[in-house]
Amino acid sequence: MNRPLLSRPGPKTDMKHVFWVTEELAGRPGPMKYPWDISELGEHFNTIISLVKVDSRPIVEVGRMDHVLMPSSEFHGPTAEQMGDMNHILDGMDDAREKGWSLIGGPPYLFHCYAGRGRTCTAIAGRLVWQGMNPLKALKWVKDACPGMNVTKAQMRELVRLGMAVREMGEKSR
Repeated sequence: MNRPLLSRPGPKTDMKHVFWVTEELAGRPGPMKYPWDISELGEHFNTIISLVKVDSRPIVEVGRMDHVLMPSSEFHGPTAEQMGDMNHILDGMDDAREKGWSLIGGPPYLFHCYAGRGRTCTAIAGRLVWQGMNPLKALKWVKDACPGMNVTKAQMRELVRLGMAVREMGEKSR
């Protein structure tokens, strides 16, 4: 949580349907909407975060990526609690890599849901909020990268709840 905010934009790649919010955070629709080439994704990403139920075996079998499965309900998720859990997992991967531990996962991260516009954009904005960004600014960053973003009022409320929790954690650590 104490890592500095990442720079923008992300790397330029020819991958279809992928949008980069920062050099470490990207999103795309899931394989149910647009099939993906796992080998190609493995060349660009270390971790895939699935916000819908998908089969982990093809992702893990590539051997170059980790998979975080965090299904959340369409139009309402992910919740602030789910985003907090997800960020603790991602922070643990970052810490392990910084310590030189052998680990597949870590950044860059690819987030996906079914369409890649609601839960995906909410979760990416949640990562930015976790790192200290205001929820509205985080959504603007994501919308700049994904003009088709479709975050609902319920998802926005969860980002605000996450922001309040992050602020509270920061105040307790002072």
